[in-house]
Amino acid sequence: MGYKVRLITRYLLRRIGSEEVNRRVLKDTKTILAFTIAFVLEIIGIVLALKNDDGWVAFVILGMFLTFYGANRADRLYREN
Repeated sequence: MGYKVRLITRYLLRRIGSEEVNRRVLKDTKTILAFTIAFVLEIIGIVLALKNDDGWVAFVILGMFLTFYGANRADRLYREN
């Protein structure tokens, strides 16, 4: 399975453009972790909204902040080169 993931990642990096710069962004643990946690928080927020729980707003706002942080960090890493 690891070989398939590497193959897909290599293909996507070639399609996106500069392999070295994009690889640095994709290998950055904090950026990927921020996007992953934001995605999970947004899903939890949607589930809570479907159950008519008022706590969904906090999860969605937290997810938005983490998305903003991850995007800014990725942009900074991309522009460093």
